[in-house]
Amino acid sequence: MKNQRCIEYKGWLLLSEEKSNKVYTAYNSRTNELFAADKTLENIIDEIEKIDGGVIETKKDESVVPKRNKIKTKNLVICAAEQCNMSCKYCFAKSGTYGNLKTPIINELVLKKIKLFMDQITSDGFTTIHFFGGEPLLAISDIISFCKMVRLSSENLGRTCPEFTMTTNGTLITDEIAQQLADNNIKVCISIDGPRVIHDTNRIYPDGKGSYDDTIKGMELLRKYKVPFAIEATISIFQIYNWSEEMLVEYFDFFKQSGATLVGIYLDVFEEKFDEQERIALSEFINMMVDFMFSLLTSSEELTVVYQNVMSIISSIVFGKFEKGECDAGFSQVFITASGDVYPCQAYYAKRKDFLGSIELPMDVKKAQLNLMENRTKRTPKECENCSYRRLCDERCPGMRLLSSGYEDQLRKPFCFAQKQLINRVLINLTKLMNEDKVQLFEQNVKKAIELANTLQIHA
Repeated sequence: MKNQRCIEYKGWLLLSEEKSNKVYTAYNSRTNELFAADKTLENIIDEIEKIDGGVIETKKDESVVPKRNKIKTKNLVICAAEQCNMSCKYCFAKSGTYGNLKTPIINELVLKKIKLFMDQITSDGFTTIHFFGGEPLLAISDIISFCKMVRLSSENLGRTCPEFTMTTNGTLITDEIAQQLADNNIKVCISIDGPRVIHDTNRIYPDGKGSYDDTIKGMELLRKYKVPFAIEATISIFQIYNWSEEMLVEYFDFFKQSGATLVGIYLDVFEEKFDEQERIALSEFINMMVDFMFSLLTSSEELTVVYQNVMSIISSIVFGKFEKGECDAGFSQVFITASGDVYPCQAYYAKRKDFLGSIELPMDVKKAQLNLMENRTKRTPKECENCSYRRLCDERCPGMRLLSSGYEDQLRKPFCFAQKQLINRVLINLTKLMNEDKVQLFEQNVKKAIELANTLQIHA
């Protein structure tokens, strides 16, 4: 249903056709109740008033706000190289250099200091360590040595070793590197934007040559050595403008056939122009992505890939999980540069905002985290505070807002529109399932999808 509209009414999302007064889906965002409907908007509103008087729940969910004395840093992102062998057109980190005149690659000394920092910043170990860049494979030897050091230390202390993950463009993967990744249980997130014509538009080398063939070769080596990997794809509204349904199917099928377990598809962070034709193009793209995921979830064919954007919404509704909060960068997660500076995340580092300190002074970093927490609520756009979509929405990244506009609390309108469209389409598909005999199969596949996604969560 392309020409859908959604009316927000006192915490309810009421979906109908664009030119119809009939509501076919009603969702109570406060109670997570979904209803199939075939009534006029006036009748639905009357029923809502009778159910609870349309009372709006105003109690804030404090569970996602860390207490002043309860900050636990559990996830670490290490910028292993502030260099990159590529020059992607939309790179927020300026070809991986973050604007540095000198572009350091992490070394053994800094990594040893990071290990000491980890021991002092938290008393019970880390959950994940993610290697980021630039291109982290430029520092693969030191990364492997560091992983071995952390693993040995965890064993000696009787702790569970952190999960190691990495984001890479994949072009530098060789047989030797793939074997090292496998041997050290490093899960990988590959940056590939889709089929060649899409990928090579933006993901290019400094000489302008596309990187598609080299990235595909890297993925083939990951499969050969049985290294689990996810995909992170970036797409611009301009690229999907006037795509046919056949092109959309081909695009989403590409990721299904890629061998990746988890796929996240994201808009170019700097998308700002947003006219009516672009809204239509983005709507059709999102509708197809949601419908494609639902087709996988209602098929008897073995489920092998999960589209993270869609499953995040589905799992929140199906299992009533409402723990989504503003991004925890700077609190449960910190970002360490190749030279040892500490920031909330890579976006804050790119903007040189909220410097937390140095790995050599972990107690000063902890104090800076506590001070940062005092202003955490100021990261949230005012438009989001009472939005009926808030509990399901994944547009919660102050770092990306900072990169896009220069302000943490400035709403990114294209992304807000995309999230609402995504949620609406999921609700529509769930409503349709109520009248079909595939509910049991769907529930089984949803559980399988969550298991797949949980095996390859990438924290960065």
